[in-house]
Amino acid sequence: MLFKVKLQEQIEKKQMKLQKFVSLRQISRETGISRPTLDRWLHTAQKQIDARKVAILCNYFECDIRDFLEFVQE
Repeated sequence: MLFKVKLQEQIEKKQMKLQKFVSLRQISRETGISRPTLDRWLHTAQKQIDARKVAILCNYFECDIRDFLEFVQE
């Protein structure tokens, strides 16, 4: 089982809400999660995922975990 992180979807929602561009660099700076981690989560499904980072990002995007993660078959 893999985790698909719906990061792009959440970034787009945040941009619409703020009416401005939100970069991975900005998200990294505001959450303390490294840009390489964000980039990896943006582009590839993950076998393991750090629950603390998921909680931080759910809080940042003001979303529920179901809106942030999806389980997919390998």
